[in-house]
Amino acid sequence: MKISEYRSTAGEYLKGRYGEAFVVTAICLFVFVTFKAAAAAFYAFSNTAFSPVAEAVITVVCFVIMTPLLTGGFWWFFQTVCGQDNRNLLKLYSGFRLNRRAAVLYALMWVKGFLSLFPSAACFTGAYVLVYGNTGLESGIALFGAFQLFMLGIALLGLYFSTAAAMVPAPFLFISHPDRNPFRVIRTSSKLMRGQKIRFFRLVLSYIPAMLPVVTIPFVMPSAVMSAAVFAKEVIQKSDYE
Repeated sequence: MKISEYRSTAGEYLKGRYGEAFVVTAICLFVFVTFKAAAAAFYAFSNTAFSPVAEAVITVVCFVIMTPLLTGGFWWFFQTVCGQDNRNLLKLYSGFRLNRRAAVLYALMWVKGFLSLFPSAACFTGAYVLVYGNTGLESGIALFGAFQLFMLGIALLGLYFSTAAAMVPAPFLFISHPDRNPFRVIRTSSKLMRGQKIRFFRLVLSYIPAMLPVVTIPFVMPSAVMSAAVFAKEVIQKSDYE
């Protein structure tokens, strides 16, 4: 499909369902933003010596709560694009076995994405040390090296975006086969996205202008996620993943 076709198809699926889609995405956004605000407030009003521990606790609690919400949200969107029953959303929130596997999947996705940022982080750290550290180098050489490392770090961010794009079908694959090993789901997702990443980035970028005012994000998210579900369905159907 073309990008315009993904968007128009998503619009068709949202006809008469936009309210439900809005609630599904808004709940996830609200919970995530609430926890982020709580972490920021703790940093602002508490002893910084204990902030890392508190932030870790807040992050874990947020992850535990977000897991069933994300699972239910992905399930609703994928059931909708597959033309199947999407009225049993609450059943997913009470499925311990399903949510336990989902937690493993999302944790693997987070770790994989985090590790893909290391090369860029190393370059940015090296650039910072060259500029502000006591390296003993001449200022001109240090600035030149810092600039090179900074630009390399920017280029290596492509590794992170590539890794993130490779995991796009993973939640939808999991919804299709919740009994599958999360490691296998991640591997299969990466295989399915070979040669598809640019198209997905173009799809995501097509929604960015509408999200720039920030306040419009909750209203654009239903369309964006539905488009991602349409994209994932197409990619999965073209594979032999059974």
